[in-house]
Amino acid sequence: MTSKKIKSIKAANFRSNNRVYWSIFMVYEIPDRGDGQKKKQEHVDLNEEQQLILNRLKAWRKERSDSEGFPVYLIATNRQLFDIVLRRPATPEGLKMIEGIGEKKVEKYGKEILNLIGAENEKPGPSYHNAVGKGDCLDP
Repeated sequence: MTSKKIKSIKAANFRSNNRVYWSIFMVYEIPDRGDGQKKKQEHVDLNEEQQLILNRLKAWRKERSDSEGFPVYLIATNRQLFDIVLRRPATPEGLKMIEGIGEKKVEKYGKEILNLIGAENEKPGPSYHNAVGKGDCLDP
C-alpha cells in the first residue's frame, strides 16, 4: 500500500446472518508512472529466436496445465514467460529474479524451463521438439 495514494478511509459495522462485522473501506489510487499510463506490460518486439523460445514455453505451459488440471497462469503468467525470454536466466537463482517465480516454482518447474530456453548445455531438451515441431528446431 505504500506505493498507492489513499483517497479515503471509512470504518463501518454491518450485519450478516445475525452476526455483526467491523470493516474498513479504503479507496486508493494507483500512482501514475510518469508516462501517462498505469502499470502495464511494456511492448518489446522479440527477434525470431526469442519468439520461438516464447512459443516453446507457452506450449510447455499448456501441456503442464492440462496434465496438472489447473489454469496456465498458475504455472506461469504471460509476463513471467516474456521476462524469461528477455532475461534468459542460466540458473535456478536467475529464475528466482523474475517477479512471481519463487522457490516452489523453481523446484517444480525450474529444470524444465531452463532446458526449454537452452540454458542447460545450450541445447533444448526433448520436449522442445514436441512443442514446436522438428522443423522449427534451432539446432540440427
